[in-house]
Amino acid sequence: MIAVGSPLPEFTLENVHGDRLHSGDFTQQWLVLLFATQQSIKTIDEWYNTLVETFPKEQVATLPIAVLNQLPSFVPESVIKVRLKHKTKTPLLMDMKGNVATRFGIVEDGAYIVVVEPDQTTMFTGTTLDSAMAYLPS
Repeated sequence: MIAVGSPLPEFTLENVHGDRLHSGDFTQQWLVLLFATQQSIKTIDEWYNTLVETFPKEQVATLPIAVLNQLPSFVPESVIKVRLKHKTKTPLLMDMKGNVATRFGIVEDGAYIVVVEPDQTTMFTGTTLDSAMAYLPS
């Protein structure tokens, strides 16, 4: 995974509702990135709900990212969006080819958390929500 102290890699992703978000949009707040492969979407769904209930969105932005590069290439993106919308109410961002996950050093199946300071420096990387929350402002 990306090393603590590293700058936030640039990225732009689209969520299941068609909204595009860029990493540079979050320079005034803490940022929590929740990465999950298809088998772990339920985990980041739970993490997302906990984070948005605990921290005001003006202070901590939480971005759940579905890493979808393991899906068959013949499945259209529009079908994937519809399936994800019905699978969860979380506004999942879609990393269709896994390029963003790769920039963060995420190469294995599972659920991962990256916490980034407002100055866009990585403060935490790991796989447990409680550990990640300890780095966020109370």
